[in-house]
Amino acid sequence: MIHLLWCTIRTNSFPNNHSIWMRASLDKTNITTHVLVSTETEREFLDTYFGRNNLRYTITVYDPPYRGVCLPSYKLSSNLVASPEDIVVFGSDDFTPPQNWDKYVVESLPNKGALMVNDGYQNITAFDISRVAIATQKLSEITIPVLVVHHKMDGCKICALSEAREINNYLTSSPVKKFIMVEGGSNPTGDYCQALHWHGFINYEQETT
Repeated sequence: MIHLLWCTIRTNSFPNNHSIWMRASLDKTNITTHVLVSTETEREFLDTYFGRNNLRYTITVYDPPYRGVCLPSYKLSSNLVASPEDIVVFGSDDFTPPQNWDKYVVESLPNKGALMVNDGYQNITAFDISRVAIATQKLSEITIPVLVVHHKMDGCKICALSEAREINNYLTSSPVKKFIMVEGGSNPTGDYCQALHWHGFINYEQETT
């Protein structure tokens, strides 16, 4: 069974975005979609969509204290009931999967990780899974000056400090490049990957600029 966890719900556009994933799959009966919504009204709306299309699904109603993907991801994954042979995929309405993506993950993913992107797949090891921010961008094609600013205390795993330091090495076509590490600020709150934490240079915005 493939468990498709959908952690960023834009309720009104979800049916259209999710249906794209279903149409691109080979066997939708082997896919259970797990979504998190904030209200009972949203749950009823998605109940109708899933039921009308005979899809396997679960809906969790939980209004997080702050917005972002980290808490919804934790909420869905920590309550997931799955077998050891099952596969977990984090879906998104920000990109569409390649055709027959479900067949690919079933046949190719055991004991390794992979990143699905719009134009295909990139196989990555478990170590590299936290380093996809650089791996998935064509930094060598940037031909303008680049300034990279990163907070020393940024806890967002998508843009780790160790990786940020390496960005200049990939900017091979940029005529001017510079990396600045910021250390100031105070009182970070909420999601590590959002504006009110170190990720957004909280209480140090003006000095950073």
